[in-house]
Amino acid sequence: MSSLDRAAVYIFNPFLHPDLVVYPRAGETLAGGRLLPAYAQDMRPGAGAYTGAMATRLGCRVEHLDHVGDDVFGEYTMGRLEAAGQGTSLVRRYHGDHMVCISVADMVSQGETMVATYPAPWRRRLEDFAELLQSVPAGATVYIYSWLWSFAHPDLAGRPTAAIIEGAAARGIELLLDPNWKPRGAPPADDRAQLLRAAAKIETLLPNLRDARHLVGSHAPGELVRRLRDLGPRTVVLKDGARGAYVASAEAGPVTRVPAAEVSPRDTTGAGDYFGGAYLAAGGSPVHRAAFACAAAGLAMSRAAGEPLPDRQEVDAVAKDLEDRAEEVS
Repeated sequence: MSSLDRAAVYIFNPFLHPDLVVYPRAGETLAGGRLLPAYAQDMRPGAGAYTGAMATRLGCRVEHLDHVGDDVFGEYTMGRLEAAGQGTSLVRRYHGDHMVCISVADMVSQGETMVATYPAPWRRRLEDFAELLQSVPAGATVYIYSWLWSFAHPDLAGRPTAAIIEGAAARGIELLLDPNWKPRGAPPADDRAQLLRAAAKIETLLPNLRDARHLVGSHAPGELVRRLRDLGPRTVVLKDGARGAYVASAEAGPVTRVPAAEVSPRDTTGAGDYFGGAYLAAGGSPVHRAAFACAAAGLAMSRAAGEPLPDRQEVDAVAKDLEDRAEEVS
């Protein structure tokens, strides 16, 4: 058996790119699409790499599935992933510019992306993504970081993106999806329709509050989870920031709210991605996994950039308290 066959999870990531994270001066934030004065900045692997970093830190073997350019940003991304022990043997390389984002790390913008570049060589066809998923062994676990949104992949507009998810599910692949809609405003109707069609083949759907409302309308969190569950995923875990997470399984039953960890945030960049990585590594029931993920994301936010992510012992201690305080919601 090859090391790829033994991989605990494959991260299928249409947005594998570095983040240039900018820390504005006190009271400063986004303004008119331009960067205000900053007191610091740093470069990070970004996007689904945060998910992989947390999963790896908590003992999960990770292999990435994506396409990366050979420019400075692509080389940086590959180098950082490999240095962190995340597998890159299934990452496809191409000649050309890679993507980079600028994110703002402050309590107003909450890590919001301010500038994103999508160079033409970085754009992918539906067949490119299908090929990546076909390289995963049958029966594996695949975490989809972000749906195949056409805002970043114009060649996917109007294409049957749900078909490649259905094909993976037919091979017995366990699929987890974080929709991760980035732009302001609602997704295009075609993109939304394809995601809704694919939802029935998803084992675990992990939207944030904005994702959920784009998919099923504006409702209270408990009702959002129930409506998302009706789409067909076996488990729904709604990430709701400082209010924690809402969890429901496919069988009709109660929605459970898991509280967030009580921390003083220092850097919110990647919090939802860290949640996903911890959920992958947790094991156990969906509620236990959500508590573990809330604990890990909270502990990560309480640390400054460059500090080590929390280890399993730290996360377990906080997760036990969160799971004990979980409660059913109407």
